[in-house]
Amino acid sequence: MKNTWLFLILSMTLMSCWGNTVESIKTQSSPASATPQTIEPSSPTLKKSKPPTSNDFLISVQGIGSARLGMTLKQLKQKLGTDTKFQAVSPFMVDFDAIAVYQAGILQYYILYPNYPKETKFSDSDPIELLLTDNPNYRTTEGVGAGMSVKQAEAIYGGAILSYNTQNESREQVRFSNYSSPNISFQPTIPNQSFAGIYPSSSEEYNETKQFQDQAVIRSILVSR
Repeated sequence: MKNTWLFLILSMTLMSCWGNTVESIKTQSSPASATPQTIEPSSPTLKKSKPPTSNDFLISVQGIGSARLGMTLKQLKQKLGTDTKFQAVSPFMVDFDAIAVYQAGILQYYILYPNYPKETKFSDSDPIELLLTDNPNYRTTEGVGAGMSVKQAEAIYGGAILSYNTQNESREQVRFSNYSSPNISFQPTIPNQSFAGIYPSSSEEYNETKQFQDQAVIRSILVSR
């Protein structure tokens, strides 16, 4: 398990992207009807950068909201109470399953874990190592969250650099020149296109660019231990 997480973190450092293989649950789905499906790109929903309304909606190096990296699933369940729903999502994306966390019928975030070997399960005693949210209510201290345009985030965090690596499912990431939290990564998207970035023709494994489509938005934010 330890080697698995090290491999994942190294992959994140390479700034690869989600691509079209990501499977997820729509933010407004209810636990009873939730089924894995492709995330649909949307228009920016955060018109202005606003800090989260409370620590319950804060994205930081420690985690997302009440979910803290290193705490066990059981500890999170105890913290959130019996009204919170935890639903397994399998498969979630290539090599990973997830547990979707719902409150008041609204998807808050996902706890990700590797689904190989096939018998791998995430139990109450397992520590949380990887969290992802596409819920725009969750934001960094500076007010950056899912649904914000890359241009808006760039105005806050400095120049955007988009990249992908063909050796890691061509999963696109965007990083910013003045933002240096190595365990927080941003996944961009754009409607009806594979990449939000505008890349020159290349046969290289790793590709990056500072150019991106005007409609590019941050689809989700990932926090890893």
